[in-house]
Amino acid sequence: MAYIREKCLTVEYIILTHEHFDHCWGVNELIEKTGAKVVCSNNCAKNVKQPLNYFNKFYFNSKEEYGVNRVDMTIEELGYVLKWHGVSISFMETKGHSPGSMCISMGNALFTGDTLLLNTKPVLLKRLGSSKTDYKESVSKIFSSFSGNTLVYPGHGEQFYLIDACQYFDEYFGEYHVNN
Repeated sequence: MAYIREKCLTVEYIILTHEHFDHCWGVNELIEKTGAKVVCSNNCAKNVKQPLNYFNKFYFNSKEEYGVNRVDMTIEELGYVLKWHGVSISFMETKGHSPGSMCISMGNALFTGDTLLLNTKPVLLKRLGSSKTDYKESVSKIFSSFSGNTLVYPGHGEQFYLIDACQYFDEYFGEYHVNN
């Protein structure tokens, strides 16, 4: 909030890449302080409202439960595109890490949440609704939809070019061909 005030920014949307605690903690406070609208996938909307505490236990050793109070629109309702100040923000469902995972693209930037992390084995826990089959399909869809020079902003770690993740996923799943 200090950064937002310092830069005189207006928060219009909070876009969730997926429903896991470490990606939505603080959303309720942002809604309260900014009035921003929350956007996510249908599956994320179903899951993010359910109070859960397993990530809270992991991060804070607390039994307190957390759920997002409201979702204003889903990517499905938007037709997978949000027009914002003359910019098209596109959404792609990328189930696998979680049922509600999605990626967000704007120009040459791709925000992947936990769907793609550089040189990191994906976290696929069945109790969280993960699916290796869905994950493989989603990764394949990303590599076939975006060029190797797409700049990836993952949910954890530093940004990287999509081509830089190709070898890792070649070894993890088999062969992928990134569009150049």
